[in-house]
Amino acid sequence: MPITKAPKLRPIKPLNTDAQNSPTLPGTYYYDPAIFEQEKQKIFYKNWLFACHASQVAKPGDYVATTLIDQDIIVVRGRDKKLRAFFNVCPHRGSHLCENGGGNKKTFVCPYHNWTFDTTGFLKDSNGADLMPHFDAADYSLAEMRVEEFGTHMVFVNFSAEGPSLASMAGGIVDEFREAVPGYDDLVLTASDPFDLKANWKIAIGNFAECYHCPFAHPAFMGSNSSLFSTEAWENKTADYYSSHIVHNARPKNRAYGFDLETADMVNGYIWALWPNTLFMAWPPSSNFIVFKVDPKGPEMTFESLDYYFKNDPPTKKEVEVVKFHSDVVNEQDIKV
Repeated sequence: MPITKAPKLRPIKPLNTDAQNSPTLPGTYYYDPAIFEQEKQKIFYKNWLFACHASQVAKPGDYVATTLIDQDIIVVRGRDKKLRAFFNVCPHRGSHLCENGGGNKKTFVCPYHNWTFDTTGFLKDSNGADLMPHFDAADYSLAEMRVEEFGTHMVFVNFSAEGPSLASMAGGIVDEFREAVPGYDDLVLTASDPFDLKANWKIAIGNFAECYHCPFAHPAFMGSNSSLFSTEAWENKTADYYSSHIVHNARPKNRAYGFDLETADMVNGYIWALWPNTLFMAWPPSSNFIVFKVDPKGPEMTFESLDYYFKNDPPTKKEVEVVKFHSDVVNEQDIKV
């Protein structure tokens, strides 16, 4: 039987770390499970990740249980009004304490052996285990992680105990939110648009970290024939941990969702990218703010959600049109490309 020689593979050149002269990453960086595992260890387990909205954990006992990357967590407002975050794992035998979702609780009760933890993570009731010699409930508190309220509306967590606060790293982005969006701090979370994307997380982040594609992939959004922005130009600014993209001046008589610039609160469009996987947007005509979560679920699968903040709850007709245009038109075009 003849021996078939394996085809020669094109060698991968060393990555150029100079962003202005670097090419697209080799394809393996977008599908290799080993590379994705390194990204989890070196990026996601060591940086600040968007966990939930501050309004979801506003009152004592309010909690959100969710999954970030592949880690199940609980964010809870304690009875002492302090915000905390824990791994959603009972330290006894590793059972989940609660299903993903939210609500209000005085305690978290393990469904396996009925161990009960208060909102500070302390073990209140060990169901008789305290009768064992040398048992100390303090040794079985829930595993805690760093948590930070950021930009009025958001809660971020960090699995690593080391490193600077998010405010010290990227507090300037909040100043930009407030400068760009009138009444930013008073906006209300009113709508959410979750979906799964069959693509690597870096593709999603890369797409929204530039507007190079906008005049071509989004003809109704930006460009000479668009119904929103007539320009093909944008302003780009970068900081150490975030970038800002600004598209100036929507059409005076807008055909996307119908408004007059003379009565608009906002006339410019904004996209912000915060390292490593959170994006923010704001669009004409009225004050709004969109939190765009990009949560990797595997080398080629990403969960995304766009959460909309507006001045009104329920949103007005024009505010609903903003959601529909960017969900049904712009975002569908992004998913397609």
